Amino acid sequence: MLAAVFEGKGKLSLKEVPIPEIKELDEVLLQVERASICGTDMRILEIPPGHPATEGVILSHEYTGKVLAVGGAVTQF
Repeated sequence: MLAAVFEGKGKLSLKEVPIPEIKELDEVLLQVERASICGTDMRILEIPPGHPATEGVILSHEYTGKVLAVGGAVTQF
């Protein structure tokens, strides 16, 4: 899947990464259809950073998508 990966010091790259798998009973796997970066993501990319982040993390929590799979304990979403 294509992901926006934080690579440190103001660098954001689009990279192919493995599709996650459901590992816990309470997890939900989404297929993201549209995503954008938010103000927090922009602060992470400032130099010096205005918000902490770990290199290698996938940014963007502003998205729409559809549910592809759910863990065994998920009863609604």
